[in-house]
Amino acid sequence: MEIEIYFKDLTEDVQKEIMDAAGISDPREANWDVFPITTLCVDPVETKDKIALKFTNADNQTVYMEAHQCDDGIDYTVYDENFKGVDGGVLEIDIPITRFPSMGDIEQLIPNFSDDKINVVEINYNWLDERIN
Repeated sequence: MEIEIYFKDLTEDVQKEIMDAAGISDPREANWDVFPITTLCVDPVETKDKIALKFTNADNQTVYMEAHQCDDGIDYTVYDENFKGVDGGVLEIDIPITRFPSMGDIEQLIPNFSDDKINVVEINYNWLDERIN
């Protein structure tokens, strides 16, 4: 999807900053009163109903999480490095699975894993599913 950004779409501060950077004093000098100043190319967000994640902290501890949408919110299970279920439940939240989890969720869902340097990577759902079943 392409989204055209026009000069008039920007705040006054940003407009001034752009004109200063371009060395102009009026947007008409660059035809920005008629044409877009740029076009954003945005890929649509993939719709998912399940997700698999790998969490690694600064101590190289690793846990995995499987989560999927359910009627009440998001149903999740946390697995240790040996793929043994160690925690889980349902979070009664109404957000797309692609926006889960936030850092606040991570601290709540994996309390003994708190670290300011947690690396979160989405992994292949089928790969994790094969190891936990």
